[in-house]
Amino acid sequence: GNATNICSDKTGTLTENRMTVVEGFFGDVSYEQEEFAGNPIPESVKRVIIEQCSINRSAYLVYKDQEGKTLDRPAIIGNKTEGALIMMVKSWGHDHEELKTNNFLEGRDKIYSFNSAKKRST
Repeated sequence: GNATNICSDKTGTLTENRMTVVEGFFGDVSYEQEEFAGNPIPESVKRVIIEQCSINRSAYLVYKDQEGKTLDRPAIIGNKTEGALIMMVKSWGHDHEELKTNNFLEGRDKIYSFNSAKKRST
């Protein structure tokens, strides 16, 4: 699977250095943030979203600060957009790290970084 478009604006990113998913277009239907938790997205579509967001390699979550204190909210290290997608998966009650380990096989799968000429990554 792949995403054909990820549309974002920077509201909150510059002021709080935080990006969150507030709306998505999945399976030819638009959903807003409050609908995500309500589970109206068909399970087959949701499963693909969860798996594909979880195999991301350009962001990860940190749960403790440098002194070892637990953070109120996980910090996103790396790509903020990818981190927001991981946080969405987490808010749906799934362990993205476990899914990444189980679904991405280093010997089989390949990551292609974003290419500005092609305007995509996979």
